[in-house]
Amino acid sequence: MKNRETKKMLSLLMVCLTLLGTAGCGKENTPAAPKENMAGQDSDEKTVAGDDGRQMVGNVYLEGLPLCKETETITILVNSGTDPNEMELFKRFEQETNVKVEWLAYSGDVATEKKNLMYSSGDYPDMVGGWLLNDTDIMRYGANEGIYIPLEDLIAQYAPRIQYCLDTFPNGRETVTAPDGHIYTIPLMAPQPITENVVLINKAWLDKVGMDMPGNVEELYEVLVAFRDKDPNGNGQQDEIPFSTQSHGLRHMLAWFGLGDSTDAHIAVRDGELVFVPSTDNYREAVRYLRRLFAEGLLDKELFTHSDDQFKAKGKESESIYGLFIDWSGPGVVGQERFEEEYAALPPLTSQTSPQAVWPQGSNSVFKTNGAITKNAKNPILLLRWLDYIYGEDNSIQIMKGPYGELIEKNGDKSFVALEPPAGENMDSYRNKLSITGMPYCVMPDVQAKMPLSAFEQVKQDADDVYAPYITREPIPPYWLTPEESDEISTLQTDLDKYVKDSFAAWVSGQSDVEEEWDAYLEQLKVLGVEQYMEVMDKAVFRNRQ
Repeated sequence: MKNRETKKMLSLLMVCLTLLGTAGCGKENTPAAPKENMAGQDSDEKTVAGDDGRQMVGNVYLEGLPLCKETETITILVNSGTDPNEMELFKRFEQETNVKVEWLAYSGDVATEKKNLMYSSGDYPDMVGGWLLNDTDIMRYGANEGIYIPLEDLIAQYAPRIQYCLDTFPNGRETVTAPDGHIYTIPLMAPQPITENVVLINKAWLDKVGMDMPGNVEELYEVLVAFRDKDPNGNGQQDEIPFSTQSHGLRHMLAWFGLGDSTDAHIAVRDGELVFVPSTDNYREAVRYLRRLFAEGLLDKELFTHSDDQFKAKGKESESIYGLFIDWSGPGVVGQERFEEEYAALPPLTSQTSPQAVWPQGSNSVFKTNGAITKNAKNPILLLRWLDYIYGEDNSIQIMKGPYGELIEKNGDKSFVALEPPAGENMDSYRNKLSITGMPYCVMPDVQAKMPLSAFEQVKQDADDVYAPYITREPIPPYWLTPEESDEISTLQTDLDKYVKDSFAAWVSGQSDVEEEWDAYLEQLKVLGVEQYMEVMDKAVFRNRQ
């Protein structure tokens, strides 16, 4: 609204609506917005009363359901292995909101390729959601190029539930606000486990070979040798794989040597200072150890070639073949029944370079890049209203857990019951068939605390209990790169990451020798700009340090 009188009229109208109350809001489970956030905001759209008395901006109702008078279509690019059009949850969302979503859903690397093609072609959907975006995307294509639009004013005016969650969830608004003061994304907010990946060991095999739980890396080596040589699965064949994971899982076990490398940034905090993990002596010692395991047939020979599906398929073969593996919880790799019968969490190990066992901390509970609206969106107000709707408490729970009646049930007294997946289904993979679990949602800590754990979730909780005493006391604090910083190190990070990963695979697999190449490797890191990279990262990570 451009003129002062229209502003006053809107302000007075919204204050009156707030005092009178609004019908239909409870259905969205949205708390009332503070009056100052609903009035006096600039908008190019005129607010009018709809046929049912609800206030509208264009075709969009400002409260209640449906969200719009005439059906509108929005396009959303997501990474999902299941077609969202087949998910009952999103079918219900469409029916209740009168908003049809044209899902551009792709899985894995294909989704990333589609995102990158979008940037190069300029053919943007209305929104990008799920696990597709990262900090660099937001700072480069939001703050710098304006592909993703600032949302804080729209949130304050049209999305009271999102506003409430940002202001109430611990570190919500602080985490999602970019260095330029804008909010470009709608986050996923829910309490998270204290760990990410953990190490799981076949306790049944330990008993079979007559060995105790190892406490350091040398004891683990002896255990793995026994797993290889003593036929612990009892089938008379040497088909056991003593130690398997995906290559990225090994980043966590680097903590056995003092520094976990749990992010693509390859950074950790040590004695209050930021370090580039792949350039440390701890890292080289870990590589030496892994090379020894690989050379002696103790580490999966397909470590650097098998896909996630292949890794998990091997774990579910008729004969148990994994002695040790790294995963978020375990049942997703070997199945719930086999896991419960055979496996347990292996506490973090010590080594000569790390006499004190440590483990990297898990994710922050605010995932800040799970939904962004592009400049091509024809109706960003409708998109914010739709996101505010799915942010509602019940909808958020069902995005996270799946529809009520599948993996969770809500009782009349607002208590919850955990349900198990159908026979032959794993909870994690089954949940991904029911919902796009990377979509923005908000589950408050007090609400999640009321939800009982399924057998699958209990495994993760048990592992967290084992790992809790070892979580690093020097976690990496949440941080943003400024647009200038992002531009400065974008290419540097890509080049460094590729060189580090290629060198790691070559050393561990024996294609080259870490001892012969280490000095040249460190020099090449400098050539690729590691010193400049770390100067920028240090400034960003410790920007708010006193």
